Amino acid sequence: MSLAHSSLEDTCAALAAGSIRSVDLLDALLDQARRVDPVIHAIAEWDEDRARAQAGQRDQERQRGVVRGALHGVPLAHKDLLFRPHRAPWCGSQVPVPPQTQQAGVLSRLEVAGAVDLGSVQLSEFAYNPTGHNWARGHVRNPWNPDFVTGGSSSGSAASVAARINFASIGSDTAASIRVPAACCGVTGLKPTHGLVDASGCVPLSYSLDTLGPIARSARDCALVLDAIAGTRTLATAHELPAGLRVGVASRYFVDDIHADVARGLEDALTALRGLGAQITPVTPTGLPQANANASVIIMSEATSAHRPWMAPHAARYSPTVLERLEQGAQFSAADYVGAQRYRAPALADFCDAVFANADVLVAPVIAIPVPRLDDVSAENDPAMNRIARDMTRLTRPINYLGLPALSLPVGRDSRGMPLAVQLIGRPHSEALLIQVGAALQRSTDWHRLRPSITPHRATSGAGDLPR
Repeated sequence: MSLAHSSLEDTCAALAAGSIRSVDLLDALLDQARRVDPVIHAIAEWDEDRARAQAGQRDQERQRGVVRGALHGVPLAHKDLLFRPHRAPWCGSQVPVPPQTQQAGVLSRLEVAGAVDLGSVQLSEFAYNPTGHNWARGHVRNPWNPDFVTGGSSSGSAASVAARINFASIGSDTAASIRVPAACCGVTGLKPTHGLVDASGCVPLSYSLDTLGPIARSARDCALVLDAIAGTRTLATAHELPAGLRVGVASRYFVDDIHADVARGLEDALTALRGLGAQITPVTPTGLPQANANASVIIMSEATSAHRPWMAPHAARYSPTVLERLEQGAQFSAADYVGAQRYRAPALADFCDAVFANADVLVAPVIAIPVPRLDDVSAENDPAMNRIARDMTRLTRPINYLGLPALSLPVGRDSRGMPLAVQLIGRPHSEALLIQVGAALQRSTDWHRLRPSITPHRATSGAGDLPR
């Protein structure tokens, strides 16, 4: 098996044991990328020379007994909205973003942990599209079948991890953008509690909702990255499922009008959790439609504010869909925005009282529909885009509004061979519990170990291949 196909956790262990070198990992990823990225188009900008110099330095440091942290020597590439010194990200757009001298906080934390910075991966334009379509720089293709969307906006992060050209990637989640692409591409994604991870040096979409977090190949891999970027200790506690775990299942909203394949994926996850000894209990979340609507007001208002300096001089460089959304954001009044913000604290209290009084975690689908095809949206101004976008974010956006952590996990394949997923939702700062539950579920199933078979001409859909 190629070095590129190992989990992040196994890769870190092999590096620590001295059985592989960082430069060997880099070569394996680059070889895999040359083979599959012409199919999926996930890479935005990889700096091979800089990464090779860093990998060599990490190997030399390890030989001297110097280990920076748990990710020492692992090459990683991240969503292209993080600033590096004197190099601005393109954010999946043709609009020039002014460079900064300061490095993104999350990249600095990864550097402290010893990771090698391989560069950046693609995304929806300015992180403002949950399907993954990008008419400005080209669509990233789903590794399971290039005729299908990756989900967005962290499209390149999820696709690169699924295609085994990236061990893990930092994505951002404002309404769905870690969990939805992870779900569509059959990998694992963690949206942490809002504010847990430093978002400085990241081009914003919505200042008060943007959340950075990892997309990786497993819950334990996500824990490794989260511990590096947030100073948590989630991997250390990711052992057996807690005794007497209560798993809540919503009696409405999260199960309203979901596709039969999505419902089957949820039931398969519940069956696996029951087999692990979890107690499944019905819960009735409150306030989610209002939370969904209020989140939209905040996102659109703050996105317009963030882009106002660029919109006039560079309007022609925005794709029409993104420019239209930015212009719509100006229609909300100050009263609309303040009202949406003021409801957040009582909405969080009400939701936690309704759900977590009787459950430790809530399990729900990530998206209400099967993974859409790219051509379900025929053009940039196709009205189908708004309908599909609503279906892809209705079950995730309220969680951003409430600031809660959520872990997206693959739970099989739909009738067309495309990934299905559920999200585990917890109380504020319950990432360790979510990782515990996710890791236990993944120890008892093979869903997360399936990988797509990609040829130079297309990626094949189907059940996938287990690692050999």
